[in-house]
Amino acid sequence: MDIERFLQTLENYVATRDIAAIERTVGDLDFLPAKPSDILQALCRGIETIRQSFADQSLAIPDLLLSIDCYRAGAQWVERLAPENRQEEKPAVVIGVVEGDVHHMGKNIVAAVLSASGYQVHDAGRDVANRVFLDMVTKTGAAILALSVMMSTPQDNMAELIRMVRLVSPQTLIIVGGASMDVELAHIIGADGYTETAVTVPREFSRVLSMRSGAPGPEPPMDRKP
Repeated sequence: MDIERFLQTLENYVATRDIAAIERTVGDLDFLPAKPSDILQALCRGIETIRQSFADQSLAIPDLLLSIDCYRAGAQWVERLAPENRQEEKPAVVIGVVEGDVHHMGKNIVAAVLSASGYQVHDAGRDVANRVFLDMVTKTGAAILALSVMMSTPQDNMAELIRMVRLVSPQTLIIVGGASMDVELAHIIGADGYTETAVTVPREFSRVLSMRSGAPGPEPPMDRKP
């Protein structure tokens, strides 16, 4: 099987919620035709397909959660069976939906992807007051604060939260996302990064962390909508 077909197969397994097939396919990395990082991206694309189906109301919540379980199963197999590709322990992330917005499904998917990718995820929930975010960032020593907003009305509050974080915990990096955001607005309100979909989350988090360490990150500087 060629690499592209193999990765497409993994993507389809996530979309069809076939955990057994994923575990069977990645059960012996000696015979896998793709790199672990490419496998993880394929699993992420499967999650994004499911996210779109859920947004279109053609998929129920239980099916969405099963697909997330498939992603986790595949990612955990890759990490367990390919220890030479395991990165150093990843830092803490605080994630949540800003105050004034109760839409949390996208945030839940991103939190699951981050957790499966090795980050220490602290989920603040939805409609979270700024003071709660600040307390969690301080207590956890989070390297990244990930903020989601689906509606436009809480954007000013998000901008204010970013200003507060810069004062209280200037070393914390901030990544934003959600239906009402785009890369230009992310820059305007002072975020360090922006991600549009679950597929781009691992890459964008790695890029932003590389900025803090002084290492060059991949281009473009933020994920752009087409």
